[in-house]
Amino acid sequence: MNATTVMVAQGATALGGAVWGLAAQSFGVVPAFLGALGFSVLVDAIFRVVLVPALRMSIDFTQNLTFEPAQVAIFPRNLTPSRLPAPEDGPVLIIAEFHVRPASRSECIDLMRETRDIFLRNGASRWNLHEDLHEPNKFRIGSRGALLEATPVTERAADEERKGGHR
Repeated sequence: MNATTVMVAQGATALGGAVWGLAAQSFGVVPAFLGALGFSVLVDAIFRVVLVPALRMSIDFTQNLTFEPAQVAIFPRNLTPSRLPAPEDGPVLIIAEFHVRPASRSECIDLMRETRDIFLRNGASRWNLHEDLHEPNKFRIGSRGALLEATPVTERAADEERKGGHR
């Protein structure tokens, strides 16, 4: 629901409250209820007589009814599993899992923070670092939308530095 809808609804509620208050004060509560009943019956009659016939239409769902099986594709057209994806193919999910020496743990986490910024700056829509709680110093990276080919040469040097801290 957008703000305009909310504002119109609140304005209509305030206006209706003001009209109801004036009617109840001027004529009494029971006559105000009867007037509201008469008004709603009048609006309902106008709606049923004038608007409903104009809005009636016949929809025949059997004209385009087909029992052909739907086309199912795991891979989009022109994308075979052996071909590397191109940037125009859409987002790519990259998952990497690695172990870190206990002595290099804090350095690795600091480098992963820098890596996150690099991937997000290069177009990844998401980049997460997860640690396996059952196996200490085992990490998993998940990145959506990042392509290795899009990584600039200067940032590949940072990748090489990160690779030195794992086994």
